[in-house]
Amino acid sequence: GAINGFWNGSSNTNGTLTVNAITLNSTPTTNDFVWRGTTSSDYATVANWLQHNGTSMIPATSGPTANTNVILPAAQACVSNQPSLGNNTVNTKNITIESGATLSLGSGTLNTTGNFVNDGTLDSGTGTVAFTGSSAQTIGGSGTNAFYGLTMNNSTGASLTANASVSNMLTLTNGVLDIASYNFDGLSSGVIGGSATSYIKTSGIGEYRHAVSTTLYAFPVGNASYNPCELTKPTGSAVSFGVRVLNSVTADGTYGGVPSSGPNVGRMWYITPGAGYNNTDGVTVGLIYDDNGNYFQNFFSNFSADLRIFHFGSVWEDITDQSGVFNTGAYSIANYTYCRQPGITDFSPFTVSNFGAVLPIELVSFQTNCKDDNTVSVTWVTASEHNTSHYVVEKSRDGITWSVLGQTAAAGNSTELLTYEMIDGEKANGTTYYRLTQFDNDGVYEVFDPVSVNCNGTTTNNHITTYPNPSLDGFYVSLFTETMEGNGQLSIMDGSGRTVYSKSVNIQDGNNVFHIGDLNAAPGMYYIQVSNGTTTTHIVKHSLR
Repeated sequence: GAINGFWNGSSNTNGTLTVNAITLNSTPTTNDFVWRGTTSSDYATVANWLQHNGTSMIPATSGPTANTNVILPAAQACVSNQPSLGNNTVNTKNITIESGATLSLGSGTLNTTGNFVNDGTLDSGTGTVAFTGSSAQTIGGSGTNAFYGLTMNNSTGASLTANASVSNMLTLTNGVLDIASYNFDGLSSGVIGGSATSYIKTSGIGEYRHAVSTTLYAFPVGNASYNPCELTKPTGSAVSFGVRVLNSVTADGTYGGVPSSGPNVGRMWYITPGAGYNNTDGVTVGLIYDDNGNYFQNFFSNFSADLRIFHFGSVWEDITDQSGVFNTGAYSIANYTYCRQPGITDFSPFTVSNFGAVLPIELVSFQTNCKDDNTVSVTWVTASEHNTSHYVVEKSRDGITWSVLGQTAAAGNSTELLTYEMIDGEKANGTTYYRLTQFDNDGVYEVFDPVSVNCNGTTTNNHITTYPNPSLDGFYVSLFTETMEGNGQLSIMDGSGRTVYSKSVNIQDGNNVFHIGDLNAAPGMYYIQVSNGTTTTHIVKHSLR
């Protein structure tokens, strides 16, 4: 709620003490600065600030630093002016622009080592916001984060918790900016810097969007590397394209480890044209599939002969033709291996696979449901199959040790939706895990992510668990629900309550499993919950070793 009663620095006149209250939506703590603007709009003027001394607010004797938090309240009786940087360079830790407040950057620079929360208005002018912390930072709030210039210079990285844009220049000096499930608009802005350790990470469904024209544009986005995608539109006016890239995806397009055998995917590119794109304008798409000659060389024995570009429409299709370019030599960064294909008019998603193979199946769903007698129905749906022999379903009580539940024949070849079901007649207590393995006629197989079920009292509650727990890195979040169907958000918090990971999820009625493979967090205890805006699960603990 609002915090009232902070002295704004009024003086004693003719024996009468006049005290005005500053209304805040945030609660300041010791050493935090609160803007009052009684002298001017100059951010750098000390007299415009109050500072919390541990008990109350008093006039500041110095300005905010890289180690102190800043709160900018809305215009009100005792906040005479709203702050402007002018041409100054200023420093702060966490900064909060409250609802109704405005921060004008002028032509100045705001260096922040903490979180940037904009619930009000950011007037970016020709100024720059630089993220220069040494621990993870966030960029969010309910306001519009439209930056003129933005600099990423934090080796630990930063992440979006709301959409953002930059209109002039994005400077990638150090660290990774994770846009997660939010969109980041570069459009016509430029990019300075960028490297194998400094780029825009697309760990969720968010896209980095930029205008593409006749000049080749290398998107500074990835999931484990820099610039894995380039686009050129040889004809027509510039059109915005959105790009996100995921590494270590399986052949059905889900995030996970690269298969050890069979047709491999490894990296998937999602490319989406914006409004105004004329699909007769063939776009040249360049896909970088090898990081410094290492990432895929264990899986592809001969790049130019084995690798093919695939696009998914209703099924995965090989779109590589003789006009495509394969190169195992130098690229924009030395020793990158890439393929480039002109004339592409259909988009999202793309992948690169080996041996010219059609990817075996497109798995639509794999889930478990409790029957009335507490037995379990295991079902899966495929959108397409190619050269598929059979499926094996396994079960486990701990997510580690597996035994075969049964085997069923596959359709072989199909481009239609097919539904399979297997019944587990054993009535077991507690949580049981199931996983599906698909076998081709040539003996190649693929194991899909496991799902879980608990038939003891979970049919009327939202039940969330993780496995394996503890884990060294990747793990699964299992959710059973009958009340949270639709779009939701999965959040992971550290011991201080700070959100360290967030992703958008599609919640289905019944059992759901979400793979967490890109947490990049230090060992310790973490706290996980899922929300759909109206309903939130209880918090489950997960230990990272």
